[in-house]
Amino acid sequence: MDRMVLSEVNIGPIAEEPSRQEAKVVLKLVVNEEMLNLANTVHGGALAYFVDFCSSLALVALDTTQKLTVSQAINIVFHSPASLGDTIRIVNRSITSGGRSASGKTEIWNETHRRLVVSGVHIKMRASPPKSKL
Repeated sequence: MDRMVLSEVNIGPIAEEPSRQEAKVVLKLVVNEEMLNLANTVHGGALAYFVDFCSSLALVALDTTQKLTVSQAINIVFHSPASLGDTIRIVNRSITSGGRSASGKTEIWNETHRRLVVSGVHIKMRASPPKSKL
């Protein structure tokens, strides 16, 4: 996470629905050895983490008053590999942000080879308040 470089943050109207706002957050990262699996490509768990963490950034950019949220569902499709030294671009957009839930989408692109690595959708919900134990 500390190697990610924030390259873009935009908030503006959604083209298809101009009365609503959309947040876009783009980060870049060079693949290092810590991210690799036994096949020397980025591990699916690392890619899932990027979808989880980075899509949340777009949701926070859209609604900075968000309270604690937790993941409800993450759906990921793996398209192609990324290897050691490749630069990946993580493009995150908010989809919805409501009272109880919010959703975002992420595309991870291999800039080195100009291909899509992962696409994902992340649904988050507000955490329930803790129940007091008496």
